[in-house]
Amino acid sequence: MFRLTSAVYWTLSAALVARLYGVEFGAAQIAVVALASTTLSFGVPGVPMGGLLIQAPLYAAVGLPVEGLAILMAIDAIPDMFKTALNVTADMVLVAVLGRPRRPATPPELAPAGFAPLPPVTAPSGPPGIAYPEQVDRGRPA
Repeated sequence: MFRLTSAVYWTLSAALVARLYGVEFGAAQIAVVALASTTLSFGVPGVPMGGLLIQAPLYAAVGLPVEGLAILMAIDAIPDMFKTALNVTADMVLVAVLGRPRRPATPPELAPAGFAPLPPVTAPSGPPGIAYPEQVDRGRPA
């Protein structure tokens, strides 16, 4: 759900359509498209070219020809591969940063006076009747 590229790509594609059709595209329209693209990117379906269909009302609102989306759909396959690679890479980096192990607890002998170290993290106990591998006694059958 972390779509890093959507808002940037939509703003640049709106500028391209404006240039192709000779439509005046000033700073106010760029700001509207950038803000709306950022907001709309959270509701994009996870299908190829799904975001381009969401842009149709946005193009009409800022005075761009909606027909320009057909041109973007024709050329979107190649940039879409790079956008997907960037989004997946961004998701993996986010998981790696958030999923890294915690810093080890401070040993009591190194802790400052009045500091109580956190208790060690224990494995969760599951619902009754389910034995996790660390809870199984290897000496007798489960």
